[in-house]
Amino acid sequence: MSGVALYPYDAALLPVVRHFETMQKKDTLRSVMAVPGYGGIGRDAAYACNQPDIGIPVVQDTEGEAGNWEVMYLTLRHLPHMYDAKTMLRRVLQQGKQVIGIGSKNEMQQGWVKELKREIPQLQLQSTDSFLPEVKVAQEYQPIQTPVILAGGIAGREDVLEVILTLAEELRSSGKTVACITNEPVCTLLGGYDFSALYREFTELPIVITQINQTVRAIEKELLPDVILMEAPDALIRYHSLTPNGFGIYSYMLAQAVKPDYMVCCMPADMAYDELIQYFSRDFSTRYGVGIDAVHISNMLIDGSEVAHMKKMTVFYGDMQLVKPPLQRMEETSELFAFNAVLQRGQGIAHRLFA
Repeated sequence: MSGVALYPYDAALLPVVRHFETMQKKDTLRSVMAVPGYGGIGRDAAYACNQPDIGIPVVQDTEGEAGNWEVMYLTLRHLPHMYDAKTMLRRVLQQGKQVIGIGSKNEMQQGWVKELKREIPQLQLQSTDSFLPEVKVAQEYQPIQTPVILAGGIAGREDVLEVILTLAEELRSSGKTVACITNEPVCTLLGGYDFSALYREFTELPIVITQINQTVRAIEKELLPDVILMEAPDALIRYHSLTPNGFGIYSYMLAQAVKPDYMVCCMPADMAYDELIQYFSRDFSTRYGVGIDAVHISNMLIDGSEVAHMKKMTVFYGDMQLVKPPLQRMEETSELFAFNAVLQRGQGIAHRLFA
């Protein structure tokens, strides 16, 4: 078992850090490092999302480089392109440690990554596409036989990966074999699959959909999972005309490739009203072929003033206390199961979903 460091850290990686020790047994996470200027340095990793502490502090890269670990996983997607980390990486390698850059095939082809590899030949690059089964694109489309749960967000990807990993953790602990399809390269360290490159693999959308379908079929045949968990790659729905927020195009493509049997919808706490959820559920029944079966209520909130002025989806993390009133309200007034994956981790969320 190797002691590892994760670098650079940001809020999007909190679910990976939180579940790192329980989702795999190969590595022990000993350091979470961030670039200088990151606001959470010196604080718990969960501070990034205004959530309860998990006991893992974030340290600046120059402080963490001499830590008690042997392998650094360099998260290429999260490394600011303008930040020069080469000097620090060279010092790490001079200590006899390994540095493994993790990213999708598309990220590996970016010029700055190639330049980084040229200047630091000892840097190892690990494309997440290598974890996907090889398939040949054909005309044939076949349905998936394994139960599929699609988790997606109204505003974007608020806590969606947290929901995926929480469900996977519970299902695996009960003896189930689970396939996790995500859009985060680092999830390959936890036994998941990164599909982020597939959406941009071809210019013809029908070919993309067929490629996704065949890749999931190959995973199904190879892994024989009891459940397939899929992370929606973008928002489930257009926000409004001025801020379309991606229109939910990639999520629609995923649902066309792999029809979901269940849906977990992640919603900001200030939008979690039964009437609105029922409206979305009816829309999703037509759009995705499945309505909402459960709701994760998130402390990620939409910044309405920024959306109005910048015409761009902007979010922030409110206090976790904000999720408790809508959880209570949904418990009293709705037939849908409402939960928060962070506060109720390990409390049988998966069992309630399938009950």
